[in-house]
Amino acid sequence: MALPRGLLLSHPDGQSIPSSWVDGIGDSRLYQTRITHPSTRHLVPRLWDRSRNLLSQVDPTRLCIDCFVVSQYRHVITSSFLVTYPALVTLRPTAAMAPTFADVVPIKQVSSHQYALNLEDEWCIGTVPNGGYVTSAFLVVARTHMSLTHSTRSEPHPINLHLEFLRRTCVGPALFTVKDVKLGSRISNLHIVLAQRQSPDDPSSPYQDEAEGYITMSNISTETGLSLPTNYTPYPPALPADLVTLSSTGRDANYTSRPKDPFPQFRRAAQNIQMFLVRPDRRPSDHPKAMHDQWVRFAPNRNPNGRWTNDALGFLVDIFPQIVEKYVNPHLEEAELGQQSADEGKPRQGNEKGPGATAKYWYPTLALNLEVKKLLPEEGAEWLFVRVKAKAIRNGRFDLDIEVWDTDNELVATSSHSSLIMDSARNTSRKAKNVKL
Repeated sequence: MALPRGLLLSHPDGQSIPSSWVDGIGDSRLYQTRITHPSTRHLVPRLWDRSRNLLSQVDPTRLCIDCFVVSQYRHVITSSFLVTYPALVTLRPTAAMAPTFADVVPIKQVSSHQYALNLEDEWCIGTVPNGGYVTSAFLVVARTHMSLTHSTRSEPHPINLHLEFLRRTCVGPALFTVKDVKLGSRISNLHIVLAQRQSPDDPSSPYQDEAEGYITMSNISTETGLSLPTNYTPYPPALPADLVTLSSTGRDANYTSRPKDPFPQFRRAAQNIQMFLVRPDRRPSDHPKAMHDQWVRFAPNRNPNGRWTNDALGFLVDIFPQIVEKYVNPHLEEAELGQQSADEGKPRQGNEKGPGATAKYWYPTLALNLEVKKLLPEEGAEWLFVRVKAKAIRNGRFDLDIEVWDTDNELVATSSHSSLIMDSARNTSRKAKNVKL
């Protein structure tokens, strides 16, 4: 992974940086700046303002570009530069690099407050990029903006997001524009708008806003303040899972893998993860029908050794078998878990049959809120638990409450959605981009 051209890594002592740390600089003798890690401020003390007295005991032989997080391509080293010459700096990885969601949404900086991304077909539901995929793109844009445009600040982590989907997005180029609403000493607030061309095939057509949101930024790793033990746990309690057994056999005493989606060509985004759902014969009687539990990891055949980081939380809170399907397609869902034939019970509720079958309904998100409670490990987590609940499904509109838990039984994030139930033809039919949902 290459850093943007024009960046200059400088050392206040004029000391040469070993070539094992950087490639392509040309002259490794650097001057007058600092190197910081955008998420944790892992740094060499001599390259930082000593008055901050940060990490004064860090071994100065380990530069941030050599650290594990950066070697995994999730972050870009940034600095406050006194530019003496342009350089192209390439990270030299020090460990096997596991893909994370930052690899899925490779944001590119266009200017100090604009960022570009190409929305990919494999992360779509029908013809529309999955709302969670788009949400994670907002999270990565926010983090990238704080690390590049505001590199001297220390608010690298999104802790709260409110996002509204104004129109359906489409595969292809997307432009994110960031407004610094407030830059504070502990909390900063960003307003971000995603825009796309009205006519995707016409590069001269005007941009129009597709989604916009507010994101609150802070530094989870350095937060201080009152903490109290609420002893909150999921209720009803989640069934225990043997993740080692699930990983090796796809099934344990309570969960089983969802080997295939009923409509894989329509729900392509879901094919990028592996879901382990409660076995129907093990579902407790006190688990309501409008509730869904799953353990998830990256699909090994798609993203070997993939890991979940906080960038992925937007996607994770919007990718699961839809609760509505439990009502309109219950037998089909159980068939996908190997419990019975798809021909048993109610007929298939879809618009066609065969490999390219389209689901009967599409569930576009109108608004999504995300509250981040915990910073996932820098190297990422293989497994996360997701619980989804609906309180009311009425008149083609429904709500969702989502919780994300880690393997230490700690709450990672909560989310709430307002969504619609629409005929899938509204998704797959071609229409002008200026038509609203």
